[in-house]
Amino acid sequence: MARPSTADGRQHGKSASNDNVGEPSRCLTVNLEELKLGDVPEGPLNKDEFLELCRSDPGSLFEDLFQHLSIQEKRLEEAFAESSNNDTEEIDSMREEIQNLKSNLADHRQAISELITERDAAIANTSLAGGDHKKKTTKLPDGQLLSDGIDPKYELWEIDIKNKLEANADHYPIALARMAYVKGMCKGEAANHLLL
Repeated sequence: MARPSTADGRQHGKSASNDNVGEPSRCLTVNLEELKLGDVPEGPLNKDEFLELCRSDPGSLFEDLFQHLSIQEKRLEEAFAESSNNDTEEIDSMREEIQNLKSNLADHRQAISELITERDAAIANTSLAGGDHKKKTTKLPDGQLLSDGIDPKYELWEIDIKNKLEANADHYPIALARMAYVKGMCKGEAANHLLL
């Protein structure tokens, strides 16, 4: 709605009261071009002109102001609705893009899963086929059993065990097989230490 202001541009209510005599005349800054008032001068109305219109034709002034403000209200509502429609269209567009990205992600996950399955099957087929053609190394003979660390000496026994496990790694591919071999190479007091 229009806001009263002074002729020098100061807003009403900042300095003096309404009834001060020395106060510059205030103007009503409503765009009156759309009003259909017959005797209204061009431009803003000052206080005296507005009061004169109020005295001479208050009903017409009210109707014209009401119509003018209704038009302004309608323009604001249309601008707000247009802004809301633009926001709604943008939100719908973003939701559609999110849905497309989720669909693409699901497709890619499915493709990755299929590739992993194919890779695992290929590895299994290769290792089975390769296992038939590959010949294992010649198994080295076992050394002496360790009993008390004197005969054979522990250090010599350890060297023999490490060499055997390294040279015949294809015979002992997992840690459990290597541990079982080492345990089998102990007896007596040495075997008892392994139980601890």
